[in-house]
Amino acid sequence: MKEAKFWHKNTLAIPLALYILSATFMIISVLLPNWSTLELGAETYEMSLWKCKGCPKLHKSWSWKCFSDYRCNSNIDDGNCMTYSAGHGAAVTYFSLEALAFISSLMLIEKLSIRLVDKDFGSYIFVHLLGLFAASGQIIAAIAWFSLNKAVFHSSGDSSWTNPILVARNGPKFAIANSILCTIAYFSLFVVICKQKRGIIIKNLINLDAKVLKVNFSWWMKIVGLFFSAALAAIIFGLGYGKWVLRISSDSSWEGGLTSCINCEENGTNTNYDCLSAVYCYDNKHSSTCALYKDLHHAGIYYEVLEGSALISFILFFQTYLSILNKKDYGIPALNYLYAILVVLLNFAASVSWFEISNARFTTKCRSQAGLDKKPKMCSTFGPYTLIVSNIFLVPMGIIFCIAYWKREILGKYTGKISDDHEIPKIDISFNSHRNSNSENEPLDSIPQERDEVKIRNSIS
Repeated sequence: MKEAKFWHKNTLAIPLALYILSATFMIISVLLPNWSTLELGAETYEMSLWKCKGCPKLHKSWSWKCFSDYRCNSNIDDGNCMTYSAGHGAAVTYFSLEALAFISSLMLIEKLSIRLVDKDFGSYIFVHLLGLFAASGQIIAAIAWFSLNKAVFHSSGDSSWTNPILVARNGPKFAIANSILCTIAYFSLFVVICKQKRGIIIKNLINLDAKVLKVNFSWWMKIVGLFFSAALAAIIFGLGYGKWVLRISSDSSWEGGLTSCINCEENGTNTNYDCLSAVYCYDNKHSSTCALYKDLHHAGIYYEVLEGSALISFILFFQTYLSILNKKDYGIPALNYLYAILVVLLNFAASVSWFEISNARFTTKCRSQAGLDKKPKMCSTFGPYTLIVSNIFLVPMGIIFCIAYWKREILGKYTGKISDDHEIPKIDISFNSHRNSNSENEPLDSIPQERDEVKIRNSIS
């Protein structure tokens, strides 16, 4: 069957290349070191999206959150509390919307790549929605950052401690440029999809009633879904739970979460580990307290990055899983295996890295003497149990899915047409085979055609 111009591969490669470029720009923009310059009269602070890159030594690498906690929760507020709070809020808002745009772009890259190799890419309406999410998320992120920070491109030169000015540098310019690129990418996608007269959709159907190790394939998928849901619930709960570590020493005791501690300082507020490590390492970079907060900070960062990557793999795997429940053989099989494996490996790596870097252990012996030559011992509390629970569910989930998916049975090929006269989709029984068949091109007359038509029609309905 001749492929319609609607999915001509040369034109399809245009939006694909643009979305790859846009996703790359998103990563670069978040990592750029020169987002803005905070002018405070005679002093200027060079800021990235999250942290200060050109601050005095005591505040070196302090984040907007650190400045906000210090100024807003102390008695020495000199008028900058709102400035630092706005900087932190703008960074969180921009990053959240950028994450939405990045995930949407990544899913579009996957779907367009799938269509380039003539596989089932799902609903083309969903492709439109992803394009809108990517463009709108990027545009709103840029607008929100400027609005919350009240940033300008050119300084008036009359800043002071009570009237600070935030001057936009390369980061916001990158964000604006990428907003334009995302809009162009979606426009090209819209033209390729909607401006053609005709399209072809080919879907391979999966037999959910097929036996895999004497158990219905559908039951294996239900088990995968149960393990998947339990692991995801544990991960999300762990990310939001505030008690991960406990420290009891001769002079102090406190509890801490993934990124900050509770009542670990005299002011009784939650304080991020990166803020505390900067302060204590400034006094004595070889002290046990410096090493303690630095390790907890790095452990949290590594965990969030790896677990965030695992959650992206979760999303890509979940659309494959939903397609299987709808009896559709979605995407490229090698990628579907990869998503399941990445979920398991990235979650396991995140768990191991947190325990290894933080040096937190499950033990009742939390009391330690504070000293310069030995780091205080850290005890794991309830939070790290979610790491263990998630791995207990994810490892068997990955194994079960890969085996069941490998043994899946393909019923046939459903070919539908999209045309001006709304032609009714028809059934094209082009094969009836699966991985355990003796011949990949088994003759159609070896199996009663009537039985196959009934099975395929039931699958579509």
